[in-house]
Amino acid sequence: MIFADPLLLHPTQFNCKTHPASFHPIPPHPANITQNPLKYIACAHTTGQHDGARKQLRRSLDVLTPIAEAGVPIVGMEPACVSVWRSDAPELLPDEARVPLVAKAIHTLAELLETVEGYQPPDLSGHTIVAQPHCHHASVLGWEADAKLLKRTGAKLIEVGGCCGMAGNFGFERGHYEVSVKVFEHDLKPAIEAAGPDAIILADGFSCRKQIKDLAGLKAQTLAQMLAGHSIRFENNVSVSINPVA
Repeated sequence: MIFADPLLLHPTQFNCKTHPASFHPIPPHPANITQNPLKYIACAHTTGQHDGARKQLRRSLDVLTPIAEAGVPIVGMEPACVSVWRSDAPELLPDEARVPLVAKAIHTLAELLETVEGYQPPDLSGHTIVAQPHCHHASVLGWEADAKLLKRTGAKLIEVGGCCGMAGNFGFERGHYEVSVKVFEHDLKPAIEAAGPDAIILADGFSCRKQIKDLAGLKAQTLAQMLAGHSIRFENNVSVSINPVA
């Protein structure tokens, strides 16, 4: 078992409704992980609907605050939703004292794994990873923890510098398709093609995975999925595997 203490998984509505397999490989034990309280709570990521976002944030705070006060780490599976608590929420609710508490409790998977004593990522020597950081991940959260973790696998890491082109709901909207495709073709498409058919394509963002599937016909993995099935090594030589939850 990887985490001796409880943690709470925030899969977000994107993943629950459209891509549940993206978070199922999260370790490690049903007694240690809770999903249900957050399963249908939206993160309030917004494209301008500020009043609705504030209402949703307060609803989320009602659920998350007691968990954060108890010292339980919250693992966010969608970068845009994690970034809400570090950027949008403080701006939309500047006088809400619960926001900093919850923001401090929410982590990406890579950030959380940095805190696990003795953790070593699986050996992926000989593999190539094409990683598409979600734009909010790169610009708001910082992608350093992920880069550090991936480099420790021994794989050749290709970090895509640009946007995937989907940009949340931008690529879905009327009149944006051609621009969305052009953005995809600028950085991400050449990186995928240059890496070859055996490369691992990594994208934690739902919109990034959707773009890669639609325009390249390929299935990108989340960090959790990439770790799934590989051995996790500890300093005490204990080896466990991350397997999908039934």
